[in-house]
Amino acid sequence: GDGGAAGRPPPSEWRWLLSDMGKLGVAPDKFTLATLLRLQTDLRRTRDVWRWGRGRRVRRDARTWHHLIEAYIEFGKPGAAPRLLGAMAADGARHGWGWHASGARSNNLYLRSLLAAGGAAAAPPNPPPPP
Repeated sequence: GDGGAAGRPPPSEWRWLLSDMGKLGVAPDKFTLATLLRLQTDLRRTRDVWRWGRGRRVRRDARTWHHLIEAYIEFGKPGAAPRLLGAMAADGARHGWGWHASGARSNNLYLRSLLAAGGAAAAPPNPPPPP
């Protein structure tokens, strides 16, 4: 089938891939989820893919969480990044995956979300370069 009905399935243009994977006995995994997240063109579709992956019990990792957070920033909801980074850290701790939200990529996403939300306006300007 198309990967199951737990949660709304990914947009129809990707169902063929999941169908072919199913015919070959290949279950969707974190790489499938990460790829599908990156290919979405709006936040609604991204959230549908995320819910679909959760419903299929596809293992999430830092990369899949980062793709989700990037979508929130890209599609105009950067204020959600801190909450999602916290959820990512809790998810990792709960499942013992050994990763957390304090890595360089997570910090980069947090800073990008601040910039996108205008939060950097209050930050002091960069000092001039040394002579």
